[in-house]
Amino acid sequence: MRLALCVLCVLGGSLVCAGSALGDSLEDRAKILRAEMVRDAAELHPFLKQGAEPAMRRLAIRALGRIGDDGTGPGILRDLLATATHENEKDLGLLLWSAGIARTKELHEPLKEQLLALVSAEQWTLVAEAARALGWTGGDDVVDGLDVLLGHEQAVVRAGALEGIARAGGKSRDLLVKAAALAHDEDPDVRRAADYACWLIAGRFARAAKQADKAWDGDSVLAARFVKHLDAEDPERRLAGVRVLASLLSEAVKSSTLPGVVAVRLDDPDPRVVQEVVSRVLARRKGKVYDDYLVEALAHADPKVRSMAADALGERDHEGAEVRYALWKRLEVEQDARVREDVVVALVKHGAELAWKKHLAPRKDRPADPAVRQTTEALVLLHSKRKEALDELFVWADPGASQRAGNIHPVVWMTILGGLEGKDHPKLDEWLMGFLAGGYAVQKPDRHFVIASAVSLVGANKRLAHAGTLLDMLKRAYGGPPPHDEIKDAALHEEIRSALMGAFADLAGTEACPPETKAAMIKALGKHVSDDPSPWVRRAADAAFTKLKEETPELPDFDTRNGWKGVPRALKPADGIPTPAGEGEWLDEKGILQLADWIAQAKPLIAFVTTAGAITVELDPVNAPVHSVSLLNAVRNGIYADTRWHRVVPSFVIQGGDPHGHGAGGGGWTVPDEISKNRYVRGALGMPKSTKDDGGCQLFFMHSSYRPLDERYTCYGKVVQGLDVVDKIRVGDMILSAHVAYGK
Repeated sequence: MRLALCVLCVLGGSLVCAGSALGDSLEDRAKILRAEMVRDAAELHPFLKQGAEPAMRRLAIRALGRIGDDGTGPGILRDLLATATHENEKDLGLLLWSAGIARTKELHEPLKEQLLALVSAEQWTLVAEAARALGWTGGDDVVDGLDVLLGHEQAVVRAGALEGIARAGGKSRDLLVKAAALAHDEDPDVRRAADYACWLIAGRFARAAKQADKAWDGDSVLAARFVKHLDAEDPERRLAGVRVLASLLSEAVKSSTLPGVVAVRLDDPDPRVVQEVVSRVLARRKGKVYDDYLVEALAHADPKVRSMAADALGERDHEGAEVRYALWKRLEVEQDARVREDVVVALVKHGAELAWKKHLAPRKDRPADPAVRQTTEALVLLHSKRKEALDELFVWADPGASQRAGNIHPVVWMTILGGLEGKDHPKLDEWLMGFLAGGYAVQKPDRHFVIASAVSLVGANKRLAHAGTLLDMLKRAYGGPPPHDEIKDAALHEEIRSALMGAFADLAGTEACPPETKAAMIKALGKHVSDDPSPWVRRAADAAFTKLKEETPELPDFDTRNGWKGVPRALKPADGIPTPAGEGEWLDEKGILQLADWIAQAKPLIAFVTTAGAITVELDPVNAPVHSVSLLNAVRNGIYADTRWHRVVPSFVIQGGDPHGHGAGGGGWTVPDEISKNRYVRGALGMPKSTKDDGGCQLFFMHSSYRPLDERYTCYGKVVQGLDVVDKIRVGDMILSAHVAYGK
């Protein structure tokens, strides 16, 4: 089969394809892709010179932005901005966008200079692009500079200024008033940008009040301007209205009718809007009026709404007889097995442990997913008000009882260790030592994740008695007798090393930490921020320095290259899908691009068959070739068969694809970010990550539009069929299988 090459051209920063014969440019594209993946900006120099082939130069500029603030990338972008001309609007638009997603203050001044020059030249589309890019560099002067553009006659400029302000961190009331005035602009893009800006600005006021331990009084005058959103025909507009109102409404119950106006959306025809009301308005506010609305939500037709209401009521005043009575009544009539689990946990938080012993534990129709059942049992003991409950927990989850321990799902171990934060028990130190020394009987593929959770608990609970053990784990990992079989090739698993960095920050930051121990921890952090082979451990060490307010050591030779190996090859050939040349388990950049070009032409679809129905996905191999090929081959290799949807945030996202089932694992490879202009709208396919460039085989789908994710997470496809299934998915549902399909 003769492959075709997608010759890449840039339209305002977005890449589109036009077919042509496969030619020599594959070599150059592969070099650019490799430089991008290993985050080595210096390798892009040959493609950035004046006179370089235009399409390759554009790819190199995009790569610079994706590399971000690592190494020499920002300096190269600064030089390009200084010499850029305004005649080629498409190329300059791409350069501005790339400088923005690099997200570094180093590019603040060059971007500001470009913005001023573009305003003078009246190139309004580019002014908007510069405003958005400038927003990523942050700072009050960014906000002040963009503020004057909010009244511009060009809609594209108003929208760009609003997005830039939202990103930059604007938080003055005057700015909020101006943004709110544009929420009813005649242009739909301006309206959407205004909703986004108002949501973020108002949210910053609410967070600032919380940090100062003060109640947020809200702004009822501005909130009134957004009430009309709740009657919009488009549910996405109603969702935006709820988000803004949730940030603008007072946390206290007042005579204002606004809380009631929002809560009346409990009868909204779209369950996503109701879910948003419960999570953002009702759950975050206390008072009888909000309790009453939550009780009403307990009877909603949507099971996710009922679970959310139960969770919120579980956090209410635990002496409240009315709330407890409402939960009991719900338990008596609830037909959904997963909702019952949540109602019982809420009742236990209110001291009604009888709900577990007599109404749930004996049932035979509990959820099929053992992780769901075991998590409930762990939470019942963690939240019980009985003094003996923790004793029972340590018996029920005794890590030394190998048969029982081997049957406990790793997500449950991690839930227990996280739930013990702030708690004490006579056996806790013995328990922690067992994890640190050998992982007990946790199944081997997941042992390092559980050990990392134990390390984090040592830090969170300030268990200084284990400081020496943590330091010794690192010492023995590099040349001594290994404490357990998780240490291979003279290195602890990077998950454990990352957790150690955070624990060192927690322990060294306590007043009781002996000076010599603190010094040893800081020395260990210094070693790993500079020498650790994992970029994620280096970042964790750097974050630990920041938390300790210690100056990071000078790192003139800091290695920004990551551990990129490529994408795993498909284990078996498939009809119609090319098999790139080469040997070994990893597909190199040429092979990735060959498959990406095939995806762009053949337009295969990825079908995920779940316990709730099928979800069919279209990939974006032009903006995200590595992610697209990674997913294609993961599907072909059966990675997703019988995996859990481990995270569901109603009205926001569903996340799954972890072969381990707990959400911290992967398939054995990582995929660096491929940021693009793709928006996180309803049905978008995205790559989860905990820090930059640590994506893998996991994936998430959006319930609704969510602008804060744009240009921060890789968006590399969209759902073309099965959005109703995305809405139905809950924790405990499974991906039964996945396969490659053709045609829409």
